Amino acid sequence: MGGDKSQGRAVAEQIMRIDPVEGYLAQLTVARYDKQDSRTEELLRKAVEAGPADYQARVRLAKFCLGTAKQYAEGEAQARTALRIDPTRTGAHVALVAALIAQDKWGELDAALAEAEKDVPDDLSPYFRAGLSSLAKGTELARAERYFRKYLAQEPEPFAPKWAQAHWRLGQVLEKEGRKADAIAEWQEAVKLNPESPAKQDLKRVK
Repeated sequence: MGGDKSQGRAVAEQIMRIDPVEGYLAQLTVARYDKQDSRTEELLRKAVEAGPADYQARVRLAKFCLGTAKQYAEGEAQARTALRIDPTRTGAHVALVAALIAQDKWGELDAALAEAEKDVPDDLSPYFRAGLSSLAKGTELARAERYFRKYLAQEPEPFAPKWAQAHWRLGQVLEKEGRKADAIAEWQEAVKLNPESPAKQDLKRVK
């Protein structure tokens, strides 16, 4: 941002004078460039304080809570606040799904996914995230399979996960379920769609 560190900091300061929320987010970019990851939470919270109704600041704080901080309850709260600000964007829906799974709130998950599909019918990314998180849990493989198959039922949006990724992950689910032949079929489809898919390694491993 700006060409070098000093110029980047100057740009961030200029943005701060115009829009404090964007200014803090710009400072976050500079801090990461300077390898000052310890400032991430501070800057994200300042961005939310400066703009409580700023959707992007809320979503970014939610994702931080769900990732590095592992503050799942707060991640859920930030995602729900972002959804009240704007339910027609996918980011908050994805964050909410991840927060619910992290807390084993399975009873609320399908309702959240149905709401996401109603609000943003063209983008099924929340289902992909639900599948990914369910797979990571390892205890909800039937759910993971269902969510990945749902995602594969509709052409993904341009910046959403590609079908090759979904086929690869679905194959991993099926392998864990003991369905090796079905898993191989999914990995073959993934490689067909993307010759550089990590599914190539899974195919080599099981053959």
